[in-house]
Amino acid sequence: MDVRARFRIGSVSNTFSSVVLLQLVQEGRLELDAPVNRHLPGPLPDDRITVRHLLTHRSGLADYTNAMFEQTVPGFEAVRNRVFSYQELVDLSHQTSGPRASASVTASSDTAYRRSGGEST
Repeated sequence: MDVRARFRIGSVSNTFSSVVLLQLVQEGRLELDAPVNRHLPGPLPDDRITVRHLLTHRSGLADYTNAMFEQTVPGFEAVRNRVFSYQELVDLSHQTSGPRASASVTASSDTAYRRSGGEST
């Protein structure tokens, strides 16, 4: 096995992202209810989206996985070995719209964890 081999671990990385973000909160270096745009470069479509929204799947960000490929076996086969850049994934998420950030609407989104600094997919 090549030491540079990549493995797609999917949403397993979301757990690591959550732990690190909550450690930063505990250290006083990050506020859960602060706008994400205050901490990360590159604007989100809504300045009201907070770290808490991202971690609780309430950001309203569209999930880029729905725009990556046609939702069929041949569609998946066409992209399964492709490595998407961070910017490509963010751009894909902007192709579809999701609900606005809301405490009452929950929708799992790999885009949200990407924006929080995680590496999903």
